[in-house]
Amino acid sequence: MGNRLAVRRKYTNLAAKENSVHCVKKRGQSGRKKRGRKPKRVNPNLLDKVLGKGQKVAHIADRKGSVGSQALSYRLKKAMTAKSRSNEYPIGWLMLIADALWFELDGKRWTLYLLAVRSTTGG
Repeated sequence: MGNRLAVRRKYTNLAAKENSVHCVKKRGQSGRKKRGRKPKRVNPNLLDKVLGKGQKVAHIADRKGSVGSQALSYRLKKAMTAKSRSNEYPIGWLMLIADALWFELDGKRWTLYLLAVRSTTGG
């Protein structure tokens, strides 16, 4: 009888060790698993294609095939916000240069306003 009790204790100790190891594995995870899609990295080539080469988002989406134009325009928006300015804002007094261009499209008159800001020192 005493021998059977010792064997049972050994098994319960092993079960306790396994449970403690299992708990350590669970503690390594922080909270619940993240839901939803994995975030995509910002694609700088998309900015270059659209702003640098003048390609349209719909044209790029047609060539890719697997990605729709709405998804590409969303990625373009994310890429534009993630891109940092390459040059700093000018220091000192600024001047605003404005011009307007009138044109007619489908029998309606349109006005395109062009604005530019530059430094008075010419920098």
